Amino acid sequence: MAAQKQVAAAKHAALEQQSAASAKEAEAAHAAHKSEEASRLARAQALESAQAAVHSQAQLAAAKARAAAAQKIAAAREAAAAMAIQRAAQNQAAKLQNADLEALKLSVIQSSGAAGAAGAAQHAATAAAAALRPAVWNPTWKAGWTPSAATWTWS
Repeated sequence: MAAQKQVAAAKHAALEQQSAASAKEAEAAHAAHKSEEASRLARAQALESAQAAVHSQAQLAAAKARAAAAQKIAAAREAAAAMAIQRAAQNQAAKLQNADLEALKLSVIQSSGAAGAAGAAQHAATAAAAALRPAVWNPTWKAGWTPSAATWTWS
């Protein structure tokens, strides 16, 4: 009878250990499932972050391309303005040279006295003034443009 009690006790202890092992095994399976879910979620978030980074880099590249195009346009306009200024200076120099020649011619023709010299001087002054007077400047872009009535603020 004592041996049966010992066998029953050992059987009971073995069943309890088996139950505890089953519970621990179930806990381990549940933890593994949670870990797999967390890993899947982390991979999805990493993929989303990478896609956002690629999108941001594409936007940056597009913005740089637009800035480069704007700089090229500004440089072309600046070069055109410089050429226009140079042409205007050359034209002004030619007008002054022509006025000097006209004054010299008139001076030679009318050099027969004080009245002639005064007339030549007046002609030279008139020619020089005409040469220095700016030509009428009416750019084509100005026709449809009116300045804003609002005050400008610089930030």
